[in-house]
Amino acid sequence: MSATHQQCGFSGNSDLYGLGIRIGVYLQWFTSQIAFYFHLEGSNDLSDAYILFSIALEIALFVLTFQDGTYTIEIVVMFYMFFGGILSVKGYRKRFQEAMPTTWRLLLGNATIMAMSIYGSWFWIKGRSGDRFLATPCGNTVFLFGRIPARHFERASNFFAFLSLYCAVAIVFGLVLLYKGPLMNIFRYRATRRSSVDARNQTRRADLIEWINKEAQPSLALFLRYSCALSSTSALSAHLVDIRLDGLHISADGGTTKYVVPIQPAMKSYGEIWDRLKEMHVEADEAVRDGSIGAESDVTSVLGRLRVSRRHLRRAFKVFRSYEYGVSERRAKQQWIKMLLQMIHSCAPIYSILAIELTLKWNKVSGVYTVNSTGQLIPFVIGVAGFLKVFDDVKGKYKQRRLEKKREELNHGMGEHGATSADQIELVHVAPEYHNSYGMQSADGKWV
Repeated sequence: MSATHQQCGFSGNSDLYGLGIRIGVYLQWFTSQIAFYFHLEGSNDLSDAYILFSIALEIALFVLTFQDGTYTIEIVVMFYMFFGGILSVKGYRKRFQEAMPTTWRLLLGNATIMAMSIYGSWFWIKGRSGDRFLATPCGNTVFLFGRIPARHFERASNFFAFLSLYCAVAIVFGLVLLYKGPLMNIFRYRATRRSSVDARNQTRRADLIEWINKEAQPSLALFLRYSCALSSTSALSAHLVDIRLDGLHISADGGTTKYVVPIQPAMKSYGEIWDRLKEMHVEADEAVRDGSIGAESDVTSVLGRLRVSRRHLRRAFKVFRSYEYGVSERRAKQQWIKMLLQMIHSCAPIYSILAIELTLKWNKVSGVYTVNSTGQLIPFVIGVAGFLKVFDDVKGKYKQRRLEKKREELNHGMGEHGATSADQIELVHVAPEYHNSYGMQSADGKWV
């Protein structure tokens, strides 16, 4: 180690941001993004688990604050790690808005981010300038879309302080807007959601229809275009007329055209309406997304999702086309915001990794580039195992879709040659290790 490195740097805390811990955290970010991107089972569990990890990271940061000999750069690295994970794992995901969205996940996640934002505001405004934290011997150098040298650290601190304050205020403002209606009508909505007896009552059902028309207009239009096979330029506005056990009666184009969106299978009671609406929203949203990338089936959908740039270009083109067909400026703006959030979600891991690694390098932090302690091995092994598992899940899902498509092609081909349903073959097993052969069995039990 050179004399300059010894004079300007310091020995880092390998138990908090050592190489093994950093690699494990980075792999968690990419694992969660892959799982959400390919809609793998258990994606929400990964997100929920990362909330708990973020809380642990927050506790470690608070403990580090009250320890002697803590450097300012160490706190900055923890900030990069926390918010990088939030943007990477808990980034933009389209959700169906429920009548009462107050869940422990939403509250706990927002409370965690708010606590870190408040702490960040204190740190950048007052904490860093006091005697609680030590400065790097040659000055604090940070990353903000590039290298910010020590002489400009004060300006960067002001910018980070603004971001922290903005994030805290935005969360409070967003929660107030999100819960304004449900909090004011909590008892009425609880009765509407949970009691099928009250839901059968015409007054209660009218309140339910009124709320859906007010809060779920985009979802109604999405149901209508998908269920009734309308073009993307049709039924830009929808109005719920009535709710039946077997379908939604929706009017469009100012009430001149009426449609029935079927609910299959039919509901047994109106108490099921919220779960059914969520299912319909997810199905319609995925179908519209797959259609936007030209996917003809789930097989090509998996392949199509890899073409990120092409998909974003198609969506951008749709936004421009929306002006031509008279879509409101507000709706087009919402589409641009969604695209921006998705791009931030995709770029967050790369930016955060660069910020962490370059900050450690520029400030000549030593002792954090080896995996030689149990505290580093545990998150490292967990990160590697999780990444390998989700990679295997993607591979298995892709193979399963290929088999389903192959079976449909085989059955369709036999049908064209006059084969009866009894002669239709069923693909029951694939053994690639045996010359990629297929094991097939006909309806009479004979192997083909």
